[in-house]
Amino acid sequence: MKDISPVKGTHSTVSGDGILYVDRKSGDIHNEKVPGIRVIKWLYYTKSGNFMRKLIKQKLFSSLCGLFMNTRISAERIDAFVSTYNIDMDEFEDKQYHSFNDFFTRKLKEGKRDIRKDRIISPADGKILSFTGIDISRIIDIKGERLSLKDIVNNSEEIEQYDGGDMFIVRVTPSDYHRFHFPLECLPDKHYSIKGKYHTVSPLAIKKHPKIYSLNRRDVTTLTPYAIMIEIGAALVGSIVQTFTPGKRYMPGDEKGYFKFGGSTVILVFKAGKIIPDSDILSNTEKGYETSVHMGESIAICNNANDI
Repeated sequence: MKDISPVKGTHSTVSGDGILYVDRKSGDIHNEKVPGIRVIKWLYYTKSGNFMRKLIKQKLFSSLCGLFMNTRISAERIDAFVSTYNIDMDEFEDKQYHSFNDFFTRKLKEGKRDIRKDRIISPADGKILSFTGIDISRIIDIKGERLSLKDIVNNSEEIEQYDGGDMFIVRVTPSDYHRFHFPLECLPDKHYSIKGKYHTVSPLAIKKHPKIYSLNRRDVTTLTPYAIMIEIGAALVGSIVQTFTPGKRYMPGDEKGYFKFGGSTVILVFKAGKIIPDSDILSNTEKGYETSVHMGESIAICNNANDI
């Protein structure tokens, strides 16, 4: 098995007060302005910020923020948020939002996304990384700190069959659409939640503390026949809400669930030889860049269509 570990790409190139990424449509490199990046640097890179980080990562802090985001007062922030992050509201349902969380978990209008039914699609909007030939015992290895898929899914036996496979990490920022969808035709059967903390999933924090993915709250779902989908909560995420029915067959683009307020992450893992990741995403990842992606866009092709 070729030993390729997602070491370089798991923390994207950080420049000044932003994160560099590749715009998939143009191929240009852009600087993603990250809300509160100076606070993140303080929390994860200074001794004085360490104490405050211990408070923020607790569920109580995120829950309190979530409660406020459910109030009518919080709805006053919506217009400024839409303007600041240039969100195209024409994509979403026409409705009156009664709280910021109501807006945050907004639904797409029917037909607003071209879902590639013939491909493996991105399950969410965000910035994506792609890795092939993964070593499940060492998916992140920075400064001697190692993280494995076994740590993330909390199941050593089941994850063994994904050794040498392919993995995608989709980072969903606060300004992104926050519902997540099935990436392929599948039968979601085994599903479980793992309790955890609520660290930020910013690349800056991951670079300093690689094990955040295995420390945060996460949901794990087996997508028969050959994938696992993992949703990871983050700082200020009130909760991960699943809307699918286990045992029911789903098509690419069907809704699986949504995140409440905050940035989040979705991880997809495929068994070896089942898919071929799109080359542009792989190439950008090897250079240390995330790639912008929208839910419904192709991220891979099936190696054998009969498997689905």
